[in-house]
Amino acid sequence: MLKKILLILLSVFLLEIHAQENIEEIPQYEISILTIGPGNSLSDAFGHSGIRVIDRVNDYDIVFNYGVYDFNAPNFYGNFVKGRPIYSLGINNFENFYRSYVNQSRQIIEQKLNLSEYKKRVLVNKLITNSKEENKDYEYNYFENNCSTKIGDIFNELLEEEIRNEGINLDNINSNSYRKLVYQHVVPNSWAALGIDICLGSVIDKNITDQDELFLPYNLKLYFDKLGNSNIKNGDLVETSILFGEYISYKETAFSPLYVLLIISLIIIVITFLDYLRITRS
Repeated sequence: MLKKILLILLSVFLLEIHAQENIEEIPQYEISILTIGPGNSLSDAFGHSGIRVIDRVNDYDIVFNYGVYDFNAPNFYGNFVKGRPIYSLGINNFENFYRSYVNQSRQIIEQKLNLSEYKKRVLVNKLITNSKEENKDYEYNYFENNCSTKIGDIFNELLEEEIRNEGINLDNINSNSYRKLVYQHVVPNSWAALGIDICLGSVIDKNITDQDELFLPYNLKLYFDKLGNSNIKNGDLVETSILFGEYISYKETAFSPLYVLLIISLIIIVITFLDYLRITRS
């Protein structure tokens, strides 16, 4: 009798395991990284990143967007000048998100991630938790805490074991600096470059790590390309496609500070020369 009971319990246990495996195999989510190319204003010069989530079961297609800010928030401009404005994690309808950047003629790149259903659920639950009213706000930092680094941190935690097994070391210090990378996206001797030099100073000249480079959305895109070319998921982790447009660098159209300095110098020279003539004639 005891033997029959044990066989029944074992059968039930195996059925439960089989049911759980079937649940795991039922695809619910599609996860993508969206990389937006530079725009026409300085605030858009470095691009943008978002996480796209398609839920087949509940029929929604949304973007988790760490680039939301409110100009009307208390002391927003003061905090922005100091380099620490408050940004938020927002949720956008994908079609609206897509159209807003198409209307600006900005490139949109999508990288679909071949994650397990379990990791997809972990990711979505984390994003939903982070988007709650009490969790959504964060103190923005140009280099250490922005729309791109937030996404990098989330996926580095999610794929920590796989990244470690691949021997990818994000703490490696390379020959780049923040200034060197920033100058790849702004015109040298421009007002943007001058503003960066004045506001950020020499602290951006130190050599940085591979992790630090992820502050730029396009570098985050390249990082996922690197993961896609690794042995994670047998080299099938990332599928990249361009949804819209070509990559166009930000270009400043106003006079550069050098022209202004040249004009001021010419004015000073003319005034000095006229004063000299006046003195010699008197």
